Formats: sequence, C-alpha cells, structure tokens
Amino acid sequence: MPDDLIINLESININIEKRSVPFLKDCVVNFDNDTFGGQLTIKAPNARIPNISLIVL
Repeated sequence: MPDDLIINLESININIEKRSVPFLKDCVVNFDNDTFGGQLTIKAPNARIPNISLIVL
C-alpha cells in the first residue's frame, strides 16, 4: 500500500502497515541462526491483544 512504512535493510525489507506503526514503538527484532536455519523473534511491548468476541452457538 502507498501509506505503508518500508524499511530496507541489508538482508531484509520490512513493510509495515501504517496503522500498525504505533504498536511497534520500542519493538526489538532479532534473528538467531540455528541448525534448522534460524529463528526470527519480534518483541513488541506496545502491541495490543485483538478483541475477540465469544461466539455463541
């Protein structure tokens, strides 16, 4: 989308939806190599839990 935030790094490009940017304040992204390739970890302390309604059958 034209309003997305695009971050171009050496090994990866990151596209972030504009409305998600405030939730990524103080976010830390880490990649650790392991025997299976690697693991990407994202810690976003300002991320919110989505509001999920109880479905009544």
